[in-house]
Amino acid sequence: MSKTAVREKPQIHRIQTAQNELKKGAVKNTYLLFGADQSLLNTFVTQITEKVKPDILSDFDNETYFGSTHSCADVFSSALSYPFGGGKKLIIYREFEKTDAKDRERLLSYLESPSPDTVLVIIYDGIKKDFDKGVLLKAAGYGIVYEAPELKGNELASWVTGYMAEKGKKISWMDAQLLIDITGSDTRLLENQLEKMITNAGEEELITADAVRLLSDNTKEYTIFDLQNALGGRNKELAFKIANSMVSKGDSILPSLTMLFRYFFGLARLHEMMRTSKTDDVMARSIGVHPFFLKDSKAAAAKYTMADLYRIIDALHRTELAVKTSATDEKTLFLMLMSEILS
Repeated sequence: MSKTAVREKPQIHRIQTAQNELKKGAVKNTYLLFGADQSLLNTFVTQITEKVKPDILSDFDNETYFGSTHSCADVFSSALSYPFGGGKKLIIYREFEKTDAKDRERLLSYLESPSPDTVLVIIYDGIKKDFDKGVLLKAAGYGIVYEAPELKGNELASWVTGYMAEKGKKISWMDAQLLIDITGSDTRLLENQLEKMITNAGEEELITADAVRLLSDNTKEYTIFDLQNALGGRNKELAFKIANSMVSKGDSILPSLTMLFRYFFGLARLHEMMRTSKTDDVMARSIGVHPFFLKDSKAAAAKYTMADLYRIIDALHRTELAVKTSATDEKTLFLMLMSEILS
């Protein structure tokens, strides 16, 4: 187990760095975690628990505390006490942001001489700017601070492929992106979907686009992608059913309007490219869809004229403006939009 060491300059590492260190067998005495992606934070807590578990010889040496109910003095005192079972002790200290600011300074004293028998994981619910001053800034100087930022784009796809690799499965980067397109960027939801695919795959090592698509077809909750497919097929009954389901959740329709704008703008671009000699790969990249879905996009584009698409894009802009400026409820506006699109 590596001992906490003071660094010349405060450093904030990515949570993936700590995960890679764990894989190599390096476990620090103390971790201070924060970040927007709670799923990644919880995943790390699970990973370090599994890593330390063989050395925990008593249930009393696996403890969880909360800043709203336990002071730093209590937690650090417990961390310094000898493990009940004589092995290692693991302490998870959540809600560090809810501790008293003065009491929080005890962390620095603990970092000067941490217990070699305890792994202390502190979780702080805050933003990176909080580490620009005070105790948190000084703590970063010990090399114990790790951030779990919200993953986007290529990082998220890499996270999916890495997750599968850890489970002994393979998924291509493109199929990982396909899963993200279907599920969204929430790593908690993605993890649930990945686990389902791992179970369905059985002994099969490779997770294919067909497996990803099958999982999407079996998903009970409707998504914006289901609505796009219904609108692309001009299936009026299904489109209204999905739209009703989506607005019944009470969420704002603005994100859905953004996605629909991208979808229909993409169909307009596809209309133009289909009259050229561009390859399918080029067309798929140009409109931002997975090549697996290009045939669906082509079929949808064939059902709408360019005049239709210009009219729909205008209707989307007008609906967005109405959401922001009118008193009409969003459910009514969304269903009116469906009527305009399918007219």
